[in-house]
This record gives sequence, structure tokens and C-alpha cells, in this order.
Amino acid sequence: MHNDPSYTQGGDSWEWSPQAALWVAAIGGVILSYVTYIVRSEPAGSLLVSTAAFLLLFVAFCGYRATPRLAVLRPHPHHGPRIRFRSFLGRECVLEPRHVVEVRVLRYPRLGRRVPMLEIELNEPEDRLIILSRWDLGTEPDQVADILWSVGFTRRKY
Repeated sequence: MHNDPSYTQGGDSWEWSPQAALWVAAIGGVILSYVTYIVRSEPAGSLLVSTAAFLLLFVAFCGYRATPRLAVLRPHPHHGPRIRFRSFLGRECVLEPRHVVEVRVLRYPRLGRRVPMLEIELNEPEDRLIILSRWDLGTEPDQVADILWSVGFTRRKY
């Protein structure tokens, strides 16, 4: 699996997921599990560290289950380009251009700087907004948006 936007997989498909961040969470969970064993004589510390280890391992598991987070699928003869999106808990949906109202990149203020977020606004099957950060995609949201716009998803709808 490649996060490089210039890399095509099987013709005209791209996939994005946070590989490095998930490995860090998994390794951190394993290390904290070992620390739980070390501090087992201190009940309060053991509880806190084991809870942190469990949460990190849970995040890593859910993240791997949702991999790839976003993918542009090869055009089908009857459908054209499609997007496959997987939620954090692994729920998957395939979206066609008719389902997508707009794909945009907005910059939100975070910790004194403006962070880009990819927003995919849907009208079908249910009205909702998918917001993905660099952490979710494993690459810059601007690059992902450029690819989505180039394959035919709406940049702006007026």
C-alpha cells in the first residue's frame, strides 16, 4: 500500500491510510503493557498504565481494520470513478460522483497554526460530512483533493 499520490495501483486507483501512526500506537501499547507488568506492585499506577496500553492497542486495531481509510477505485464501465471510505470502526461505503456534493480542503486553526482538512460532503445515501486530517490519510489533504478533483469529483457546487 502506497501513500504517494503519484503512485498508481492497478491502473487508476489510489489508497491512503495512516501506516506510520498505527505502528507507533501499536508499539506504544506493547511497551505500556510491559510497563504494567513492571509496576504491578503499585495498584493505582498499574491500572492507569494498563488503561493507556489498552487504549493505544484499541486505536491501533481499529486503525488497521479501517485500512485503507480512503481509496479511489478504478472506473467501472457502468459507474465511472468511485471512492471507498472506511470509518474508524471499519464501516465501509462506496461513493459515486452523484453521491458527492463537494470535495474541498479547509484550514482549521489548531495550536496556533492552520491545519488542512479534507471535507467530502455527501447527499446520498444520507446527508453527512466526512472530514479527514493528515493523520487519517497519511499524506497531505491537498494532494488527495487534487486527485479526487482530477478523477471527476466536484470541486465546488454553486
